[in-house]
Amino acid sequence: MTAIAAALTAWIFIHVLRMPERWELNYKPFNCGLCLSFWLAIILYFCPTYFVNFLFTVTLAASIGAWLEK
Repeated sequence: MTAIAAALTAWIFIHVLRMPERWELNYKPFNCGLCLSFWLAIILYFCPTYFVNFLFTVTLAASIGAWLEK
């Protein structure tokens, strides 16, 4: 679940919200989905389970909403 939450968070951050373009973060790991997913997975590994579950639920709902919108 941690890996999926990290990947979904990175996808939403980069492709849906386009934060690297808004904040001019044109360097890794912020503009690279693979790099950001990797680092988020490491960070989430050390977070409490309830936080990871919350992040997974929220990002999954946002991802499904973005997918259904298109």
